[in-house]
Amino acid sequence: MATTSTKICNYALEYIGRRTIASLTESSREAKVCNTFYDMARQSVLRDHKWGFATRSITLAAVTATDYVGWDYAYTYPTDALYADKIYTGSSTSTTTVGLAQITGHIPFTIESNEAKNKKYILTNQEEAVLIYTADATEENLFDSLFIEALSYKIAATIIIPLKAELSLQQQMNQLYGMAIAKAKASDSNERYEEPTDDNSILNARL
Repeated sequence: MATTSTKICNYALEYIGRRTIASLTESSREAKVCNTFYDMARQSVLRDHKWGFATRSITLAAVTATDYVGWDYAYTYPTDALYADKIYTGSSTSTTTVGLAQITGHIPFTIESNEAKNKKYILTNQEEAVLIYTADATEENLFDSLFIEALSYKIAATIIIPLKAELSLQQQMNQLYGMAIAKAKASDSNERYEEPTDDNSILNARL
């Protein structure tokens, strides 16, 4: 059976002793609460780590009519981005699919909103900037079993109060989430190799 948001929510409901659901759109109290909190919980877990399946790269779109003091360039924040990780130059590398090992150095950037407070911009001094970021991944078929386990515990901890109002059980679910997310992070990190940088401040201090 394919992984779905309903299936993941049912794991969470089982953890806290509530009845399972057939879909997030049914009329039960369990479905309504899961439907309310699923995306929030999913995005929270996605932000907890630089997951390989949720990592994307994109050539940023420049904003020419915006002037921010102290920065040479402003770019539109990607609509599907949850967390901006690294900026690098796109002038000498492919901007379609870029391996993390190709990123060298640390290009400064910051995130600010526009005057109308309805858009976010990425500010940097890098021309032709490419962003590595964590995307708002909604494709459950990309989630591995350890990520699903962590997410189901996060959902359980989130929905306990509106469903049962049991603080002790919520604490238990949060503890289980902490153990599950640590295991998932370690497994995900083992599936990549990044070139070590030459700017190790601790090593340089010893030289």
